[in-house]
Amino acid sequence: MPVTTIDPLFYDEYLSQFLDQRQLDLDDDIASETEDEILNNSDAVEARLLKKYSLERVCVDKDGTRTKPQESGQRYGKLTVSFSVPFTGSKELFEYHPNSYTSGLVYGSIRDGRIVVDIENEANDPESFRREFDSWYANMEKWLGGANDQVVHFSKLLPSRIKNGIDKKAQAARSAADVVSALGYEEMQDTGGRGAEPAGDAPPEAGHAVDYLAAAYLANASAGDAPPEAGHAVDLKIAEREDTRNEFKETFSVPAEGGKSNEIKMEVAIAVAAFANAEGGRLFIGVNDDGKPVGLKRDLRQCGDSSDKLQLAIRNFVNSKLNGVVSMEFGFSDKDYLVIEVAKRRSRWVYVGDDFYIREGNTSRKLSPREALEYGNEHQSA
Repeated sequence: MPVTTIDPLFYDEYLSQFLDQRQLDLDDDIASETEDEILNNSDAVEARLLKKYSLERVCVDKDGTRTKPQESGQRYGKLTVSFSVPFTGSKELFEYHPNSYTSGLVYGSIRDGRIVVDIENEANDPESFRREFDSWYANMEKWLGGANDQVVHFSKLLPSRIKNGIDKKAQAARSAADVVSALGYEEMQDTGGRGAEPAGDAPPEAGHAVDYLAAAYLANASAGDAPPEAGHAVDLKIAEREDTRNEFKETFSVPAEGGKSNEIKMEVAIAVAAFANAEGGRLFIGVNDDGKPVGLKRDLRQCGDSSDKLQLAIRNFVNSKLNGVVSMEFGFSDKDYLVIEVAKRRSRWVYVGDDFYIREGNTSRKLSPREALEYGNEHQSA
């Protein structure tokens, strides 16, 4: 084998999954920013996040290649030469392979801004080494070209993603403040206690502009759901079909070819919220639409083959997307599938960002702001 460096480049999961996770981390960072920073110092927040999440395409300088013979190879009648090629840009791109790539693997290692590859040749002929290196370089360049294309697309959209996220949070903060003021509440103090009760129970005056979604949220935001009861045995029997109380998902985090990791994760969060806002239900991970187990190997591989880490990853992601903690009990059927048993909400409605979902039939239906308010009024005693 001419290339003897044992480290494979572009070996980990698809670059698209790395970029999807980077976007999720960005969303979490925006969500963690204080309202004061968002409203009063948004330019600085935007600049800080842009610096943190930007990626630079990799540029390789083939003409700057250095070579060095490795004496260890000569003892076996062969000569090994190390080729060290300088590059600039984000070295993370050498870890993840693009969605489309050439066959075979590319070997090498990343050291202080250089790609190092060892070429072994029995002929000990400089031209033979050059041909082997040129072949390796051409293959590496094809892989890197695909990775650079994805990064360029990500980088073009990054500024608008950051700005839109900041603007959305700022708008939500202003809307919430307007609604609180319109409902007649005093501002709550930092002591953690509740503010003064509203002046009377009269509804807003006719014609008054109220954000229905924020009003529905505030009406239920004073108390959280109790945590799950310890020791609850989850029913692992797979339902005959998807319905108002059962939902099947083949995977939590590993999309099919061309899919996006964050999209399928969001489907899980939406299903949990929809069950909680209705009568509760069971969400099966690792079960296809026909109700057949397809296994958890792909999801477990993302979590070091640990079911505990997979459960924690699901809890953390779902809770990060909802406006409050939902009671979820987990049950594993070996490594074939898992069941998430979602309890009916006890005291407050569950939102996915600004969106409100309920379970209808075998789907999770998103309600309009007015529908969400009407649904909340009709089921207030639940």
